[in-house]
Amino acid sequence: MTSLENLPTPLVSVIIPVYNTEEYVYNTIESIRNQTLKNIEIIIINDGSTDNSLEIINGCSKNDERIKVYSQKNAGQSAARNVGIKIAKGKYLYFMDSDDFLEKDALLDCYKICEENELDFVTFDADILIDKKNSYHPNITYNRSNTLDKDKIYSGVEAFDLQLKKNTYTPSPCLYLLKKNFVLNNNFCFYEGIIHEDQLFTARIYLSAKRVIYISKDRKSVV
Repeated sequence: MTSLENLPTPLVSVIIPVYNTEEYVYNTIESIRNQTLKNIEIIIINDGSTDNSLEIINGCSKNDERIKVYSQKNAGQSAARNVGIKIAKGKYLYFMDSDDFLEKDALLDCYKICEENELDFVTFDADILIDKKNSYHPNITYNRSNTLDKDKIYSGVEAFDLQLKKNTYTPSPCLYLLKKNFVLNNNFCFYEGIIHEDQLFTARIYLSAKRVIYISKDRKSVV
């Protein structure tokens, strides 16, 4: 039996756009470095940060050869994620924000489920990290346990329709592990120059996917 860690190419490419998140980015990177799935690459796109984010990222990269750092003039999350898609070598893609954290078994669990079920993507839930210094706390839920059946294979349209009917749909790309060939073969990318760019991207993946699984709340990210 071949070990997952001995395969020649990364199993997952984690793509992290960074813009002025010096307070969070170190812990974000550490939550990926400490994943139980080790055969990954970590693509960090510094999107013209003006704080100490780049210094922190470069410090992390010295301790882990899986981290690849790219810098560009500030062009927004869409442009940064699109750069990551173009250079990613992994079989699967995971888009992570630079103030998120991921539970240590998340990538391994998602990878195994995708492989075992030949999925276009897998989706999971998240908890919201409350910043006590920020008085604004959005009334958003990332829990779809009352909408989708755990570990059931849906078509993308079926899963999309159920979430829309129960008002639990979330477009955040941080809740999806996607097969890279599914993304490339459908020419999916993030529309640049707009806000809420994930609304369009995530709707498109649902409308095209043939095989999708939602996994339970014990596998989460924190956003």
